[in-house]
Amino acid sequence: MVNGLLLKLEVIGDDLRYMPLNLKAYKRRPDWVAEIIAPDDKYGFKRSFLKGQIDYTEANRDGSRGVYCYYYLYSGRVYEVQEPKGRFNNHRYYCHIINGKVTELSKEEVEERLRNT
Repeated sequence: MVNGLLLKLEVIGDDLRYMPLNLKAYKRRPDWVAEIIAPDDKYGFKRSFLKGQIDYTEANRDGSRGVYCYYYLYSGRVYEVQEPKGRFNNHRYYCHIINGKVTELSKEEVEERLRNT
């Protein structure tokens, strides 16, 4: 039985040292993964942000591509992920692990799971 999986997210634009000065202000928001803990009146959900492990072994010369961050996600838990999809775009979604695969959830499904725990 699989207890979770290692989620691999590319950290696009990781090394700002090589970015032209006029583009540094437009650096995309960093990726992140958070476990959803409980409902929260202020933010919608109380989250526990996970610390990922950065890997530069596939990085290009300036670190703008090929830098990855790994997060271990456990089965039976719900997560919110902000995944980079380009220098200025992100895909933000809720998910859980089923049979060793990431399965996306709607906000309503997350709320329902929290009500039933």
